[in-house]
Amino acid sequence: MNKDSLREYIFAAQRGDRKALVELLTYSWGIVHYQCGKLLPSRQSAEKMTTVVLKTVAEKLDSLQEPERFYNWMGHLTAMRCMRVRATLLENGQADASEDKKSFSFPGMDLNKAETAQVAVMLADMLEDRQRLNLYLYSLSGLSAKAISQLTGYTEAAIQADLQDAQTAIQKQMQHYASQGVHFTQAESLPALLRTDMLLHQDPERADQVVYEILPGLTLPRPPKQPAAKPAQTRSQQSRPGPAAAQGRPTAPQTRPAAS
Repeated sequence: MNKDSLREYIFAAQRGDRKALVELLTYSWGIVHYQCGKLLPSRQSAEKMTTVVLKTVAEKLDSLQEPERFYNWMGHLTAMRCMRVRATLLENGQADASEDKKSFSFPGMDLNKAETAQVAVMLADMLEDRQRLNLYLYSLSGLSAKAISQLTGYTEAAIQADLQDAQTAIQKQMQHYASQGVHFTQAESLPALLRTDMLLHQDPERADQVVYEILPGLTLPRPPKQPAAKPAQTRSQQSRPGPAAAQGRPTAPQTRPAAS
């Protein structure tokens, strides 16, 4: 969804167009779900919080005066709600044990923008917990160091240091891969790469199910059945790297990248 169409959907939804609201929420699902998955310690909590945030977006959309600030506005809503429950969940031990085991393999030596973004996210996920959290709040939710401080209790100086150390560690590891022959598609910045992976996080079927739960009274026309055809590859099949078959391809670090 480009900026112009996003603006049109927002204006239409604010005027009471329920179909426009559904389109907006369906698109927003991927962004919210991605952020919740990065900020909360378990898949179950991320799924529940995604629904909560999307309901809030629908309820508070009228308060958005500047459509061009939609991403930051929604990012702030997501961050505030996630951080309210994060500490409690961690204290109660409600985290997925399997999430501690992260694996990744390169699909080749010449990576496009989406694949380059996946490498950046892989390395970000392996950072020390506080660095990772601050980096995602800054890059995905669009929060300033001051806003992050208000949510986390960390000082602004500590947050700035974490952001610098996290970016240095990731850039150093990517430079190491480059020295092994990997060609990355250049991006403006590390936060831009992380946002790229977030914006590609779409699953229309799951998004549709959540939106129907949020707006149970809404009836939408179902698309006509199409002739049976060969199933299209899912995004995970298209862009998520599979096992590295070729010899000599770099493998992901087994430990967290060390900040310099």
